[in-house]
Amino acid sequence: IDIVIGFLVLETALSFFGGFVGLANIAWEAHVVAMIFGFAAAPLVMRIPSRAGRKSRLAPVTGLDALATTAELQTILTEAMASDLPEVREAWIEKFVAKARCPQCGGPIRMRLGRLSSDCGWRGRTR
Repeated sequence: IDIVIGFLVLETALSFFGGFVGLANIAWEAHVVAMIFGFAAAPLVMRIPSRAGRKSRLAPVTGLDALATTAELQTILTEAMASDLPEVREAWIEKFVAKARCPQCGGPIRMRLGRLSSDCGWRGRTR
């Protein structure tokens, strides 16, 4: 808030003394009005849900249990289910998908938008 007060003091000083130092062409009124508008609009803008807010839900891991065929994958899946932060759970799921293999062809699987797939055409879901 100190910066805002300093900015207002500077703009007020420029309005009175700007003509003496060659700064008469600066539209200081526009800066002050824009700052007032910003303060008035901030509470409304903060109520708009953001994409980060939508991502705060935990990613589902229920569809991954069929792919946990090794002890390492079972450990990773257990850690993913135990995590309560969305970012941590997503990191465990990414690690799981990187280590898991397709149940049909044994090749690598990938995940896009919560859907699992393989090059052989196998499809799965994490829900």
